[in-house]
Amino acid sequence: MVPLHREQVGWHYINSGIDAALTGTYRVKLLNGREVDAMPVWQMYLVHFQDYDLDTVHQICRTPKDLLVRWARDSGTIKPAAIHNGEGVCHYFHMTPNGRAAAMVLIITGNVGKFGTGQHTWAGNYKAGTWTATPWSGAGLSVHTGEDPFHITLDPNAHGKEIKTKSYYYGEEVGYWNHGDTALIVNTPKYGRKVFTGKTHMPTPSKLRWVVNVNVLNNAKHHYDMVRNVDPNIECLITQDIEMTSDVNHNDIAFACNSWMEFTYPEMTVTVSNPWVQIWKGGIRPLYDTRNDLDTFAGVAAKLSDMTGDKRMRDYFAMVYANRVDVYAQRMLDASSTFYGYSADVMLKSEKAGWSWSAPTRDIRSGKRPTSRSPCGLAVADTRTIASNLKPLNTGKTLSLTVKVLKQPRTCQMPSSRRTPMSVQMTTAFRSPRNTTTTRPFGILSCHGMKLRVMRIRCGKRDTSSTVSRRKRDTVCIVNGR
Repeated sequence: MVPLHREQVGWHYINSGIDAALTGTYRVKLLNGREVDAMPVWQMYLVHFQDYDLDTVHQICRTPKDLLVRWARDSGTIKPAAIHNGEGVCHYFHMTPNGRAAAMVLIITGNVGKFGTGQHTWAGNYKAGTWTATPWSGAGLSVHTGEDPFHITLDPNAHGKEIKTKSYYYGEEVGYWNHGDTALIVNTPKYGRKVFTGKTHMPTPSKLRWVVNVNVLNNAKHHYDMVRNVDPNIECLITQDIEMTSDVNHNDIAFACNSWMEFTYPEMTVTVSNPWVQIWKGGIRPLYDTRNDLDTFAGVAAKLSDMTGDKRMRDYFAMVYANRVDVYAQRMLDASSTFYGYSADVMLKSEKAGWSWSAPTRDIRSGKRPTSRSPCGLAVADTRTIASNLKPLNTGKTLSLTVKVLKQPRTCQMPSSRRTPMSVQMTTAFRSPRNTTTTRPFGILSCHGMKLRVMRIRCGKRDTSSTVSRRKRDTVCIVNGR
């Protein structure tokens, strides 16, 4: 036997001169002189795999046999290959063996340690605070999550700052539910009696639990106690997800929802790991009989309105029934200092043209744009840049730009067809809270280090090139929003 430590991988292993056995059984002598039977880990797997023939695997996971065979063949022939799974051990009851199994498939097919390969676990990193509220812009994220139900704005053209907000809910510690739906009180040696499940009041017993996009039961501790003793005393358990999770198995009602690829409503998200905000609207038709997340809330609200006669519950989701969810996205952009002036309509239309929209955010504290840049994407022009180069245009007009690439970096080369003058259309004006018309930032095809020259500007049927001096036309160069 020759010792092999964990650092001897890749070329370190090759240079060691060791040719490790992968199969077989061996008689090994221990330090105390005793002899034992041993086998490599891969040999153990070969023995283990004998219990998982095609019929058995089909019976366990109910996946069609032809897809199992196809996936096995693809895994052995497609290179490079990678396996991505959402969240991690805390979200799936058997995530540890799932992760090890995925890693094993990639190891034996040579899909580790190279670009485009590997087994990766990702987790959502949604940061609601990025839609920052300020006195001059509005209530930020609260225009969508905290609109006053007693003063609902039904005007789809209302600016985000006009939305009245007021919070009526009180957050409680989820540990109360996860502690037998009772208070967690500990007599600590240093601080005395401490109540960890409430500071200002004692929570009341849970009556309803409705969770979205999270396997909260599997996140909780004491799984058996929650399923056997706690949850049966809650009158209604509801969950909505895209997978068969522990919550789905143990809840009274489970709503099957669309995945990110299947959304039929506009969606917007932002993260702290990069300086971009994304707005999109799915890409494929839903594979199954599923609905958008908002449909579940709107449907329940509509039924409650019918039962109670109070139309405010239905009005709260008015834009959902009208298929104008983009209005909610626009209100959030309008009401946050981070995205003030951005157009949801422009971003969605550019996405339909086949481009991913990326909009740089601003540092909340300094107001400056972050220094990190995406290598390429569509950039949104700053309001002040447009206002200094174009006169205000009539509300609702469509601006046609013919632009030409002056400079582009090696890291983002465009096809030759895109380097010739091209036309881009977008809306240029919007109504401010004071009912005045001002220019809205518009998007220009761009990437990091690229410069564009505005060759021609047309508003509706009127050529507005004469309103912009030649010097200013030449200097309308938008580089990632700057």
